[in-house]
Amino acid sequence: MIVCVCNGLRDKVCRETAASGEARNVGCIYRLNGCQVRCGRCVPMMREIFAAHAPQPPVSGSCAACAREETVAVPTAAAA
Repeated sequence: MIVCVCNGLRDKVCRETAASGEARNVGCIYRLNGCQVRCGRCVPMMREIFAAHAPQPPVSGSCAACAREETVAVPTAAAA
């Protein structure tokens, strides 16, 4: 199943990225796969995937791909 249509991210890849321990937050799942949030419709599903598959408790800090970003900025309708 495709989770993010804009980036073509499939659920299996997202689950594996979350479970790898490299993703420190939802935004890292995108960045570790060379993507970024575009329309934002996938963010709720990505949060569910992260919550279900990331090692518990979540590791603090950010992944190398995040460059210290800790949040996912969801584009607003005005910006799109």
